Amino acid sequence: MRIAAAAGCDELVLIVLIPTRGTEFAHAEPPPAGEVAELLAFARTHMPKARSGLGCMRPGGTYRSLLDPLAVRAGVQSIVQPAPSAVEEALRLGLVIEERRECCVL
Repeated sequence: MRIAAAAGCDELVLIVLIPTRGTEFAHAEPPPAGEVAELLAFARTHMPKARSGLGCMRPGGTYRSLLDPLAVRAGVQSIVQPAPSAVEEALRLGLVIEERRECCVL
């Protein structure tokens, strides 16, 4: 993250390990949602002018329901396929939600 900040990164899309059957990482645990949110918050404070987002490549289900509202509170400007809990958190915070249909890295 510090390297991206020093390089003048103007956009950052974070993805999270998804344990995938049939791969070396099939039994790996994704990082705790709180730690991912801390990384997102770190990015926002160290790259305040950069746009930050949470990409589609992240575990679903309960993990996504926990991570996504934390990402909203961490200051991300976009979340691909957000969990309902993230939408609720954004609305609770008075944020404007704009829906788009495009890849998060384009």
